[in-house]
Amino acid sequence: MRNTFSSGHFIKGFAVFMFVSLSCLFFPITVNAGSDSKLAEEYFVKAALLINFTKLIQWPTREFSSSDDSLKICIIGEDPFGNALDVAKNITANNRKLDIRRLLNWESTSHCHIAFISTSEEGHVNSILGRLRGKAVLTISDIRGIEKMGGMIAFFPKGNKVGIRINIESARRANLNMSSHLLEAAEIVPY
Repeated sequence: MRNTFSSGHFIKGFAVFMFVSLSCLFFPITVNAGSDSKLAEEYFVKAALLINFTKLIQWPTREFSSSDDSLKICIIGEDPFGNALDVAKNITANNRKLDIRRLLNWESTSHCHIAFISTSEEGHVNSILGRLRGKAVLTISDIRGIEKMGGMIAFFPKGNKVGIRINIESARRANLNMSSHLLEAAEIVPY
């Protein structure tokens, strides 16, 4: 996949990537712990990654109705992030404000740029991915094996950190351009 980021995008993307990477190194989490605080820490890290993906991925310009259209991050199903995504209200990515939407009805995903599929939607994951297949919507989840079902980014436990798996073919079919820094930090899975 050709990387069309300018040097400014490269520097910003790399800085964001390094911040998230170092945060994960210095603030490890325990994914298997049962306590609410450990789960909150896990989703805080995942929220930071989710927000930073907006700076490491380029969407086709036709996916925005105007130059000041916001980039829409949709949480499909029960929101596991709590208030961790509230910081996104003050963040821009590629000169676009971030707009967080919480959708209980997965059928209204057509206006999303990023769709985080909550584990509460595990029974509907094939329908959701089918509805979004081929559209320029970055699909992310921590549902086990979602990357093998056609989801683009999967969060998974990697020791006491959050690992990332990317289904590059699904991203290519959706015409999403991922930064090489993101691809280097992730496990790439064949589809």
